[in-house]
Amino acid sequence: PNSEAYEPQYVPVPLVSVKIQARVVNFITEVEVTQEYQNKEKSAIEVIYFFPVEEEAAVTACSAELEGRTIQAKVQEKEKAQKLYDEAIKEKKTAFLLQETK
Repeated sequence: PNSEAYEPQYVPVPLVSVKIQARVVNFITEVEVTQEYQNKEKSAIEVIYFFPVEEEAAVTACSAELEGRTIQAKVQEKEKAQKLYDEAIKEKKTAFLLQETK
């Protein structure tokens, strides 16, 4: 048995398109960013995606469309969210996890 920890392989996922819509209401700007990526691999992959957000900004919603299905993010307590994500991956289900980093 190999006692070394698994090292993930990082492979870029091609960005196909970007669409940005913005509107200003009472000096607050709401920006919607739509990015389309295409998995060129022969099998399902796990993706790590970083989206920089200014300290004063907030992410208010997130969804992913995968193979014609839309998955809408739900706010959960951090540990519960991680557990649900890990369970979904273990069961080979489609899932995504949003995490704030500072």
